[in-house]
Amino acid sequence: MVVSALSVSALLGMNSTLVICLSYLLFGLIWLLSCGTKTPLTAYYSSNDYNGDKAFANPLFIKTNNILTIALGVLYLIIAAYSYFLMGSILSSYTGLINSLAPVLMGLFTAWFARWYPARIARG
Repeated sequence: MVVSALSVSALLGMNSTLVICLSYLLFGLIWLLSCGTKTPLTAYYSSNDYNGDKAFANPLFIKTNNILTIALGVLYLIIAAYSYFLMGSILSSYTGLINSLAPVLMGLFTAWFARWYPARIARG
């Protein structure tokens, strides 16, 4: 529904900077709001690597994914904010590149954190 609304607004001629920034803002909010549910969004993405549906019964798996989901949500809110200014600057042509690199870096962090955090908790 969110993607459809953003697509229609773009087709109706809404300012592209606003559509792009709003899309990042809404995406970040969706990730953050999922932390208020039983299963944060990242858990759905990573559960297959941790015994599928059985992973959802593991409190440490859920806690780890809750932290990662918050981090991703905040990242997308930050991207929304700086994109607005970046797209209005002389660096606007690099917005797509910069906005693609940020999630790549977060993916590297996620891979590390998903190993490190549970191991740290297990050590006590």
